[in-house]
Amino acid sequence: ATARSAVNMLAEFGETELNDQPALQKVLLEKLLRYYEEFLIQRGDDPELADDVAATLTRVARLNNALGSRPAALKAHRRALGLRRLLVARDPDDRQRRTDLAETLHDVGILHRSLGDRDRAIVCYQEALAIRAGLVKSDAGCRAFLQEDSPRPLSARDRALVSDLARSHGYIGDWEREGGLRDAARSSYENAHTIRARLARTDPADLIATFQLARSENNAGIFHREQDQPIKAIEAHRRALELQEKLINLQPDEAKSRLAASFRASGRVPDVEYDDFRSDWAASKNYLGVLYAALARGEALDMHTAAAERYDALASEHPGLTRWDADRGWTATYLGELYAIADDLDRARGLLEQSRTLFEKLSAVDFAPFQSTGDDL
Repeated sequence: ATARSAVNMLAEFGETELNDQPALQKVLLEKLLRYYEEFLIQRGDDPELADDVAATLTRVARLNNALGSRPAALKAHRRALGLRRLLVARDPDDRQRRTDLAETLHDVGILHRSLGDRDRAIVCYQEALAIRAGLVKSDAGCRAFLQEDSPRPLSARDRALVSDLARSHGYIGDWEREGGLRDAARSSYENAHTIRARLARTDPADLIATFQLARSENNAGIFHREQDQPIKAIEAHRRALELQEKLINLQPDEAKSRLAASFRASGRVPDVEYDDFRSDWAASKNYLGVLYAALARGEALDMHTAAAERYDALASEHPGLTRWDADRGWTATYLGELYAIADDLDRARGLLEQSRTLFEKLSAVDFAPFQSTGDDL
């Protein structure tokens, strides 16, 4: 148990602290994956270790996903899902097992959706939502937190449960919006936003709640833009920007340590990077820039310029990563179009060439603009 605890800590380090060293990260994660797979071979059929085996399968799935093998990740998650169902059936009143089952369903849904299987994704999302809603409803403290005007503070684990309920609503909203179910998506997004706003309001020091609320505001802005409501969209993206600026004004080390502490207190693995605050801030600037450009407002150029500077800074700080290249490509495109309209054709040409170069590097990736930043954490 001691050895496995040490390996789990190493896995957390590899997943969260080596993102700017992808070659080293890949070597470490592959070694960790072999360790967990060996454990499953040796003890996978031991009924007394069923919870450990389920947790190990989840770790195997996440490691495979981090290494880019989504089919292998889905296979491991499905094995974990089957085992977690048996564990819940064995003890339906065990809240931790039900929480773990909901999280596995959520992960399986994400993978199905990423692999293009929307029908299976929504089934998983809806079951995860039902479990989380049941857990919240059966807990007097959580129930009061969502219903009372001045609720009492929640423990870190209960805040995580309420936050996960919002996350389920948000993912279902993404699925509904992508499928053209506008009214249903609006309702799901509003449910997620209401919960996150209350979490952020009742504990301003909760960085995770602030981060998630900003993403809900951006999702609302995207929704309003698609409904041809530019003013409402601008208002939502501005609110997101204000929340993100609170986060990026923190020192990186402080933000990371506080995030890690919040996650561990809730029993989860830290999986939000300080860089996400900064890239989400840049995304908000781009959303606003396109809206301003459509309204022929001069602020559009400032918005896209600020986004470009932030994305370039992130790329410079992490030269081994390509995670921001698509965003950099779109930002260069937006700027190129604005300079072309202003008859600064040399600058426009240079920016559009830069955009083309970035997209050619990532030609296998889908670069559809204005995708939701997503609710997953």
